[in-house]
Amino acid sequence: MNVTSVSSLSTILGTTSVQSSQAVSDLTDPGGSETTGVSKMADLMSQLKSLEDSDPDKFKKVMSTIAEQLEKQAGSSDDGKAGFLEDMASRFKEAAESGDLSVLKPPPDGSQPPTSSSSTSDRVKAAYAASSAQAPGDDLAQVIQAALQQYAS
Repeated sequence: MNVTSVSSLSTILGTTSVQSSQAVSDLTDPGGSETTGVSKMADLMSQLKSLEDSDPDKFKKVMSTIAEQLEKQAGSSDDGKAGFLEDMASRFKEAAESGDLSVLKPPPDGSQPPTSSSSTSDRVKAAYAASSAQAPGDDLAQVIQAALQQYAS
């Protein structure tokens, strides 16, 4: 995995450049805990890509299930993860409708997706909540894994 892949994955996961730098450092250090998270998400995305290629109808069902679960989690989230989860739900819904996994890729200009936080105060609160709680990327990975298992056969 190269730095561009980590950067793209970090954008999808909503991590910061500091976290991305740490992930790159951890990739060179096999004992790093971030490597496991990046590897897990990369493995899940690879499974989704394989499903997209081998069974487009099942792919759409899995993506729709992921979108529904992310919307549900966003609705019940009372911390800074709601905006991230809503954005990802929207992206997965679009992928389900189009049958195209590439809609999950970050914009070519590298900009971050918009979030529901509109003020600086909201962004600070969201950053604090995200730093003190489970990372939103962990929630995403769990939802993807559950959906893939649900439709495995």
